Amino acid sequence: MNRIIILATFVLMLMTDNGFAQSKWSPGYVILPAGDTVYGFIDQRNSKSNSKLCYFKNEVNAKKTVYAPNELRGYKMQDGRYYVSKNLDGGESEGLCFLEFIIQGKINV
Repeated sequence: MNRIIILATFVLMLMTDNGFAQSKWSPGYVILPAGDTVYGFIDQRNSKSNSKLCYFKNEVNAKKTVYAPNELRGYKMQDGRYYVSKNLDGGESEGLCFLEFIIQGKINV
């Protein structure tokens, strides 16, 4: 009986793990391939998700648009985080992805 309760509790915990995820929309903008800037709101996710896709809304109540790295030059959030679309060669992350742009100067990091 004790094993059944423990197993049921464990299964319920696994099922509700994704149920608590929330979107945090922050003011920001996207930079289109032509260089145009579109202001709106960007969903702040974890670093791995931010490097793969950009979730954008023109207004708070608008439907979200999902941009891939080949559809934008980059995007920036109000908190200062700035992602640029770059092509990576080699390794597991080969191809286009968004990279966080940290420092600009003689050498860009």
